[in-house]
Amino acid sequence: MKQNIFKTVFLFSIASLSLIGCKKEEVKELMNSPTHIEIDGFYLELEAYIWRDFMPGSGDSKMMSNNRLIDRNQNDISNRFELLKQYVIKKNKIWETDYSSESYNSDIYVLENTSREGPLWDIGEKVDVICQFRDISTETEYKIMVENQTINRTD
Repeated sequence: MKQNIFKTVFLFSIASLSLIGCKKEEVKELMNSPTHIEIDGFYLELEAYIWRDFMPGSGDSKMMSNNRLIDRNQNDISNRFELLKQYVIKKNKIWETDYSSESYNSDIYVLENTSREGPLWDIGEKVDVICQFRDISTETEYKIMVENQTINRTD
């Protein structure tokens, strides 16, 4: 019986260490994402706003994030690119999520979307945000990053 418990604990420990190693590699890979990308005359950058909502009646104050993929040359990107997934990184922790069905394209050179139901990370913490998006014309996927974003609080 003791041997079975030892084996179980040992195997669980090895599996946990493997997962930690994988997460560190994933963080490292994501952190290699560029802060701007040039594609066919588009000069793309990412803007992000991260917050937790503490307004009365807002619920559990899970983190939310609004991302804006912007072409600084102000070309129409509305039919060329689509936002797929967001990663928010705090040290070795990753919040990975698909964007919500909400979409706010106020200008033709901006794609904007929101992610909800994030972790309960501390207000004021610095995080890095990575957006995975697709070039619809070539079906190529890219990742772009904005660094050192503060988790804000709304009341």
